[in-house]
Amino acid sequence: MTPRAHHDLPFPQYQAMAGTNSSSLEDLAVSPLLYRHHKRDVCDACGFDCLGRPDVDELGLWHCPECGRLLLDNSRPDTPDLRLGRLAHSYILEPDLVELAYAVYTGPTSGKGSRTERKEFEAEAAAAGKTVISAEDRDACLAMRRAVYSDPLALRYIAQLTEAELSIQWEHHTGELCKCRLDGPAEAFTLDLKTTRRDNLRQLFADFARFGYHCQGALYQDGREALTGERLPYVQLAVQKVAPWDVAVCPVPADVLEVGRAINEERVAQLRRCREERQWLGMAGGEEQPVELPAWADPLAEDDLICEGDDDE
Repeated sequence: MTPRAHHDLPFPQYQAMAGTNSSSLEDLAVSPLLYRHHKRDVCDACGFDCLGRPDVDELGLWHCPECGRLLLDNSRPDTPDLRLGRLAHSYILEPDLVELAYAVYTGPTSGKGSRTERKEFEAEAAAAGKTVISAEDRDACLAMRRAVYSDPLALRYIAQLTEAELSIQWEHHTGELCKCRLDGPAEAFTLDLKTTRRDNLRQLFADFARFGYHCQGALYQDGREALTGERLPYVQLAVQKVAPWDVAVCPVPADVLEVGRAINEERVAQLRRCREERQWLGMAGGEEQPVELPAWADPLAEDDLICEGDDDE
């Protein structure tokens, strides 16, 4: 398929858009079964097994090729941290849209009548097409925005962005349909905004590896390259979501992204095998897995460690 750019696409519509994204590949790394659970390939209406190759309409949405039913992914559990992260993106990257998209609840949260007042406020917000947020989350996002906009280096990057939340679909060289959502594309780079509680670079970079951001960044690079023909630098902008609201601009070196790209290639190849073999194995891979004790639960292993480190000479 020809790569597609979707501008101003709301997040729920991006979620419904066809394609394997970074989160999906992280699921696959856990097990193919988890991937298939989140990427709903079996049609609820007719039971047809789409095998990950449903029809894609002009809006980029999945449909069952048998009955035409829209196929939606099984949503992942939402969390307060995820919601705050999405809200911070709006406040920092799309500040002009905040008042149009959100309603801040400042009423009572406990006591007589508080539940009724909250429900009435939510109903009014829903009628206006707005999402209700707390005053605490609003204040945190305002603090993050002030921190980013008052940091000269971060502001220099923000000022170069051409838009926010650009969604891209493209076909991987294996034929797999992929998608990504870029926080902040600029002419010369792609900016990715991350919120964090970390207050030092060692922990920040450990999280970068733990959460697979090198894989995510490589996929973002590939999506934009498919669209424009140019491989552009990938830069992370990290901002603390707690005081003192520290900010760090972190360009990601090409060799780090190549590590992520190699991992992505392995996962996409595994995904293709799963589709061809029609096997979606779980954590055990369909085989017996003898129990292994972690080191902390094995006193003999701990004794060995003590003996190895004990040198009186």
